[in-house]
Amino acid sequence: MRRARIHLMLFLVLLAANPSLAAEHLVSSASQIAAAMANANPGDTLIMTDGVWNNQHIDFAGFGTADNPITLKAQTQGGVILTGSSNLDISGRHLVVDGLTFQDGTPQGSHIVRFTGPLGKASNSRLTNTTITNYNPSDINDRYFWVSLYGQDNRVDHSRFQGQNHSGVTVVAWLDNNIEARHLIDNNHFLDRPEGNDNGFETIRLGTSEVSNTNAKIIVEHNLFERVDGEIEIISNKSNDNTFRYNTFRDSKGTLTLRHGHRATVEGNFFLGNNKDGSGGIRVIGEDHVITNNYFADLDDRADGVISITAGIPNTEPSGYQQVKNAIIAHNTIVSADMPGITFDWGFGDRDRTLLAENLTIAGNLITGVSDSIFEGQEGPGWTWEDNLVFGAPLGITPRPGITIADPDLILAPDGLFRPDTNSLALNIIPLSSALVTTDIDGQTRTGLIDIGADETLNTPFLIRPLTAADVGPILPLAGDYDDSGVLDSTDIQLIQQAMGTSDPAFDLNNSGIVDITDLNLWLTDLYGTLPGDANLDRAVNLIDLSALAASFGQSIINGYAQGDLNLDFSVNLIDLSILATNFGQSANTIPEPATSTLLLLLLTHRR
Repeated sequence: MRRARIHLMLFLVLLAANPSLAAEHLVSSASQIAAAMANANPGDTLIMTDGVWNNQHIDFAGFGTADNPITLKAQTQGGVILTGSSNLDISGRHLVVDGLTFQDGTPQGSHIVRFTGPLGKASNSRLTNTTITNYNPSDINDRYFWVSLYGQDNRVDHSRFQGQNHSGVTVVAWLDNNIEARHLIDNNHFLDRPEGNDNGFETIRLGTSEVSNTNAKIIVEHNLFERVDGEIEIISNKSNDNTFRYNTFRDSKGTLTLRHGHRATVEGNFFLGNNKDGSGGIRVIGEDHVITNNYFADLDDRADGVISITAGIPNTEPSGYQQVKNAIIAHNTIVSADMPGITFDWGFGDRDRTLLAENLTIAGNLITGVSDSIFEGQEGPGWTWEDNLVFGAPLGITPRPGITIADPDLILAPDGLFRPDTNSLALNIIPLSSALVTTDIDGQTRTGLIDIGADETLNTPFLIRPLTAADVGPILPLAGDYDDSGVLDSTDIQLIQQAMGTSDPAFDLNNSGIVDITDLNLWLTDLYGTLPGDANLDRAVNLIDLSALAASFGQSIINGYAQGDLNLDFSVNLIDLSILATNFGQSANTIPEPATSTLLLLLLTHRR
């Protein structure tokens, strides 16, 4: 009996550790999801059947592991439509929700997707490849949130959020006081949010006034914001130690606002206003912020300055305006804005705002073509000015060391950004040893004497670019990737072989009603981009493929495309040799020439 128990325990350990033993559960309702999760193990996948899911209140609650999360996914990307009052709670650990679409509904309660539920706040969980569109009540004042993040170490990525028109934040992080959240919000597409009628129409908010001194450590990166006009705060930072990087803001009526909290990093973002009324840059409130390598163009006077430093309130309440202290504003490029480049004291004298910013470093910025003046407002004590290059408008303050007024000689580059020409006065100015930045807005490493502004002129590939819709949002499934590995490979051919002779529509690429050799050839040519006979899938038919075929010639073989079973009939024979001969010596970019007799001779040589 003791030995039997030990064997059972070993089996259970192996079962938990081996993802190949994970189960799939087909579910068609919220109640079926709850029933499946009651018995789900790490590594299991719940597959939601395609169709319209109306008024479904889903509790996705369970405990996966880091190596084997539990996944809830659509049968096909975009094939599951949740509507009516449908919503989703994610609670537990190591859970993944993948590929859902919420469309044209109005949830009952406070949210559409919430990272908390019957098993408490979620941790190490993920919402990915999901779309929420036009999920709106009839009254603009009915307030609820589209995605509410709770807990720790969660991720919202590669999703699309479109058409929110009511009060409530699109993605909000609810924080526990003095607990690091460490969420990641990345590669999402936020678009088409019309202007609201008051505050409370943010696109992203991290924290609240009450917990704004929490060190949240949330990262918001590689997101695209297009036509999000809800209110002045597109992003509202209300906690400490958050990072906003590599995001693109296009045609959006608002700003990235550091509303409460300290030590935010804002780097490598593109603010492209296209002269839209009310488009803006960054509002600065609080202490120890670092704002570097950002690019601003064609903005239109949202906060009286592209970078707007706000005056503070003495002894302010959490909901008030904290004094700006110890900020670094360096190596930003500002071109063509219908407002000053940097405003020093926005709101001064209004609502008890009497504290000017202290101990700021303004260094290496390039500002040109703004209206009114380059700078505006009153400086506080302890400001440092270094290596700024400005042109095209009155300075707005008294001249001083650290500001050079001269034409930076910018040209419009093929990517639509203004960059220094080869003879620009912005080039090769600052010793790297004293620089405040080591990279530029393109993700390139700065070397030698570095340039003023966000761009370093280098002949190395760009790692970061302004984002477009093609770069973000749900990742469409890769046609022919039957094992969902993210690549086309020999495993997909094995699955085609298993489907041979069936009518499975997933593999019947020519819609003939039967899976056969024609479908394999279509996979090879149209999806993978190679030729029949390419046994090792290197997009060429050559001696390497012949050698594999020769080694198996005359043998029965299972899953042997790579060994020369080119027609997937479980045998390597003259039929396979004929297929290889047809394209021998050719690559995917050349025209095949028959060479059967030559191949037969080579085959015999290899077999000897």
